[in-house]
Amino acid sequence: MSSPSSRAWIIIAIFFFCPLTGAPYPEPTPLEQMLSFSLEETLYAVNEDKGSLEICVTGELTGDSAQLYFVDGSATMNVDYKPPGMVATLLFAPDASRGSGELASGSGITDTQNLTSTPQPGLLTLERRCAIVEIVDDSIAEPRESFTVVLDSSINIGTNVAEVHIIDNDVIVIGLEKTEYTGYEGEDVMVCVTVEEGGDMDSVPFDFVITSVPDTPLSAQPSFDYVISVGEYPFLSGLPDTCHNITILDDELAEPVETFRMEVIHQDEQLDSIEISTSSAVVHIIDNDNVTVSLAEAQYTVGEEDEEVTVCVQLEEGALGGITATVDYQILPGSASLADYLGPRVGSLSLGPEAVTGDTACLTIPLVNDSIPESPETLTLSIRPSSAFVVIGANSSATITIIDDD
Repeated sequence: MSSPSSRAWIIIAIFFFCPLTGAPYPEPTPLEQMLSFSLEETLYAVNEDKGSLEICVTGELTGDSAQLYFVDGSATMNVDYKPPGMVATLLFAPDASRGSGELASGSGITDTQNLTSTPQPGLLTLERRCAIVEIVDDSIAEPRESFTVVLDSSINIGTNVAEVHIIDNDVIVIGLEKTEYTGYEGEDVMVCVTVEEGGDMDSVPFDFVITSVPDTPLSAQPSFDYVISVGEYPFLSGLPDTCHNITILDDELAEPVETFRMEVIHQDEQLDSIEISTSSAVVHIIDNDNVTVSLAEAQYTVGEEDEEVTVCVQLEEGALGGITATVDYQILPGSASLADYLGPRVGSLSLGPEAVTGDTACLTIPLVNDSIPESPETLTLSIRPSSAFVVIGANSSATITIIDDD
């Protein structure tokens, strides 16, 4: 007779080795359903001058194949990259060391590589297959370009999409055509950026922005003296330069030559190989406004006992914007002699720098009050422009009559 403990072991053995009728074990999962192909990477970055890039897939030796499809993004097939074909077939069979390309069978597919360090009996071997993609090294400065690789297969797929970025290696040197420009009020100044060194510019390879920095407090000011359209200015494909206009505003103020500094800034962060040699230039604005200056009176009468006479010039037309309008004067004796008046016979009178129509500048001429009886005597004061933008108005000279009091 058996003991209770021995009977328990018998029951356990029957439970494990003799299943009950109507409760069969589940069928084992087919091996191929547990397998999958997968791209090794989801993101590749390759320099344009590297030559080639391997896109690899790992999987088991099941006899199946994996297909790689190449899809253009900003990079163009056969221009920027050359895969084995639009579709590259990678064979995972024990007796196959290569796959095939749609355009050239077997082209661009690497040999089998065993990734299982110690193969175990009853287990499939993990293998890698790679498609070799040629990277085209051109002489065109371009932004970073990309294309997509998509994995497809009849069995399960793990990672099935990868993106490839091509980093440009072409150095292009650009710069402003000149370091100084001159423009006139009411006109445009054409500013050009040129390719100085290196290869060709691709269509819209990068953008630049024109900005301005005032040189001095009295220099030209944006929106008042000039207008720059700040924005993106692309090079057009095949052209060695790109030119744009700066509008010089036409005001009614007589002003000195004004300046501002223009800068070119590289804006495209994706373009790695652009260098700017001449990045700034000074723009000179030449004024086109005149002011009219005239003597306030054509006739002055004064008594000898007054001992002086005041003669004024006035801004007859126009306005001054930060500049001084100057006229030169000369006093000539008429019937009066040099002994009848004192002070300098020549000199200058100035208006400004913010003078407007009607403002005046005056000169006082001392007179000699003698005790000699005389007839009325005359002096003549005439003016002429000293500043280039000054025009003499209606009264270019005045007669001064001195009445004797003796």
